[in-house]
Amino acid sequence: MQINVYALSDRGIVRPKNQDNLICAETKVDIGESGWKHCGTYSTNTPSLFGVFDGMGGHLCGERASEIAADTASYEFAAYRGGAPDRLVQDICFKSNEIICDEMQRIVKGRMGTTASMLLFENDRFQLCNLGDSPIFLIRNGSIEQISYEHSERHNYERVFGTNYDKKKKFRLTQNLGIFPDEMELSPYLLHGEINEGDVFLICSDGLTDMVETDEILSVISKSNSVEDAGETLLSLALANGGRDNITIILGKVVNNAQGYVSKAAGSKGQSKGMLALIIAGIAAVLLAAAVGAFFLFNPLGDNTDKEPSSTQPASVNTTVKPAEKPTESKSTYDEPYSEPGNIFNETEPTDSDDDREQKVFGVFELGGNSDDTDGDDFPEAETGGLY
Repeated sequence: MQINVYALSDRGIVRPKNQDNLICAETKVDIGESGWKHCGTYSTNTPSLFGVFDGMGGHLCGERASEIAADTASYEFAAYRGGAPDRLVQDICFKSNEIICDEMQRIVKGRMGTTASMLLFENDRFQLCNLGDSPIFLIRNGSIEQISYEHSERHNYERVFGTNYDKKKKFRLTQNLGIFPDEMELSPYLLHGEINEGDVFLICSDGLTDMVETDEILSVISKSNSVEDAGETLLSLALANGGRDNITIILGKVVNNAQGYVSKAAGSKGQSKGMLALIIAGIAAVLLAAAVGAFFLFNPLGDNTDKEPSSTQPASVNTTVKPAEKPTESKSTYDEPYSEPGNIFNETEPTDSDDDREQKVFGVFELGGNSDDTDGDDFPEAETGGLY
């Protein structure tokens, strides 16, 4: 199977900068200040990594934290040889966190952080990993479920005060990249499962979900002819509803191998790999034909029987091929086999304590909300005593 992907990132209306970042397949994206868009078709059998990182901390700090996470994801994925998707995504989280904490101490002299929400497709399966509140949704059989876990104080609030409150209320994060080891143990949420033809995956920053309700997201995706149409419509809705935060969207629809995707957007910077392959093949065929024609033009048949090899060319060519050298040991450490979990989702479900988790198996996902601070800088202040 394949996955048709459409990704975009927009600064929004209110924020002066785009502090979001993302990785799309093997590419770490340089978003810049202007809108960024990409489309492409990727195999779900070979590894492909997609992720959204929503920076926190204000000004350059949040932008830098999300950039570090995207850079680390790109670097680690380049060394990945398959077989251990859960190990890869966790390594990305721990190594990103280490670099961010180091920069906070040496350079920033303050706090910065970022969420991390990633999907890795491999062997027609998906591996999810997230920290923070950037949601990941699965649209399957006409329904939408949030399959990521919201690391925020929302759960404690609901246990104490119940669920009758404004769902747009912002909550402090309890997990994110940018946590020092002596503060709290970093504990990424993991989930893996099989993919089905027709599944649609959505990774986004809360700039989308704060502006567009989940039911409306489902309606847009269900009625759209392509992931590109759905992505553009969702962006337009988020902007029309206020666009108060950066908006980053990665939409992927699982299709059979005959349904490759070609973008309709003139401004898109990505192209279908299938279409690119056809273009390259056509150019190669033209060049080959030109080379053959030139050969017979300057070397007519029958004119070279009495010619001796020139002094600058060998009279014969050694056709012995040197055996390929054994490849050097890869820097990747992802050697352990990937255990099959069966036909239902196996996940590590967070318990009441972030330091005490148990393994549970179930097929029903929790719908989560979105969390953030209340003063607009996307990062909790130290004087309140809240968790970073």
